Amino acid sequence: MCSRSRFLLLALVLLLLPIVGTALAQDDAPVIVQSTNNLLALDATSGDTTSLTDFVPPAAAGLAAISPDGTSIVYTVIPPNVVETLQRVGGVGGGALPVDIWQIDIASGIASPVATQPDDASFLVDGVPDKGVSRSLPTWSPDGMAMAWTELLLPEGTNQLIVYDLTTGESAVVTDSIPPSVGVPSPPDVRWGEPGILVRSTQFINGGSFMQDQLLLYAPDGTPLSTIPIGTQSQFPLTYIWLYDVNTPVIGVLFNDLRWITIEPITGTIQALDGAPELYSLLAGGASMRIRLIEWSESDYTWGIYTANEREIGRFSQNVFNPDSFSVSPDGTSAAVVPSNLNAGVLPDTVFIYRRDGDISGYPIGERGGYNVAQVVWGPTAWLVSRAGDVEVPTSCNALPTRLRVGDLAQVLPGEPNNLRSVPSLAGRVLGIIPGGAQFQVDGGPECGDGFTWWLVNYNGVIGWTAEGNATDYWVEPVAAG
Repeated sequence: MCSRSRFLLLALVLLLLPIVGTALAQDDAPVIVQSTNNLLALDATSGDTTSLTDFVPPAAAGLAAISPDGTSIVYTVIPPNVVETLQRVGGVGGGALPVDIWQIDIASGIASPVATQPDDASFLVDGVPDKGVSRSLPTWSPDGMAMAWTELLLPEGTNQLIVYDLTTGESAVVTDSIPPSVGVPSPPDVRWGEPGILVRSTQFINGGSFMQDQLLLYAPDGTPLSTIPIGTQSQFPLTYIWLYDVNTPVIGVLFNDLRWITIEPITGTIQALDGAPELYSLLAGGASMRIRLIEWSESDYTWGIYTANEREIGRFSQNVFNPDSFSVSPDGTSAAVVPSNLNAGVLPDTVFIYRRDGDISGYPIGERGGYNVAQVVWGPTAWLVSRAGDVEVPTSCNALPTRLRVGDLAQVLPGEPNNLRSVPSLAGRVLGIIPGGAQFQVDGGPECGDGFTWWLVNYNGVIGWTAEGNATDYWVEPVAAG
């Protein structure tokens, strides 16, 4: 059987990510760490770090967003003219600073600008009017071919949504009618999901008696698709995420009263979240380790780290909901976590690597990259709704009913060997063979392909897909306990 919340998404992921390659879908992909002022590449095996940026305060790199194929990151940077002002006058208040956007190719470490300040930009220069652009952290399109971000134009105060085409290298203002949020001026938060580009805006309502969030959904060309008000005078959202309920993308919202809801993005239909959010690797799909929220209270969020077959590897806690502090490796075999619970005296200064075999390593970062770790990014990830025991049988394999389950010890029937392939298809590259009578561990699946039922298995350390049988014959079987 196939867990609805874990494995149906793999087919959807393959459809959404046609450009995904395998170059970084390995356990040697570095963990990207944002520490104080810079971005570091952490080797998850040795603990060695390499600087991807080299800023000296007050210059700094902001948070990073990784591409759906795991090959590059984008991040915000304080531009040189603003750095000069900060060096001259010290800290400033009153709103978000102007920032540029840069992109780094992870393999080569080469950085290039994506969006910079106008040629006549000015910031707190005597006798010269301020002019600049503050920008949100970019968000990637699901297919990895574009990025989007919001801009707050200074001094006009206009909020606009930008879409950047990676093929042409050109950006376009798709709408300049985003209502400005109340409070300190800043570019609105933006997240791109399959249904569209989601922008968060906060407005006064009821004559200014209280503030309410609005989630504005836009098509990539800027066409408004929906406006969803969320929250009341006593209930307000702490965070929101795109997540998949089975294979349907919805908006997940956590409120200050610790309620989770899901919102259908077009109709705005609201339901209580039936389950819990968990993070997994887009590239590994159903074979990925997951990081699941298992307990939460006003001052403590407890997360569990699980293998694909529900074996718990470890737990960690936070005093706030902060998904920037953990990630999953591109191949789905490991997780990177920065525990941070100031109430318990746990400072965010160490990156812990949890591996599928149960091994755990801790690498202090504070003494090398700065005083704290603000973010870890390892591979492209997504959120789904986890439900224990929610299973269903795939119906399109055209094969005999499956006899295996994730976590089983199984074996190839005596006689002919079974091929071990890179993907669940006859088109997959042959990684090796499993001889007749040889045993293997079932780590993920099942998936249907070419009329066969495929399982992700581990045979003597080689991980790949093997077929259970066809419409008339079984080729593998579970090993009887005892």
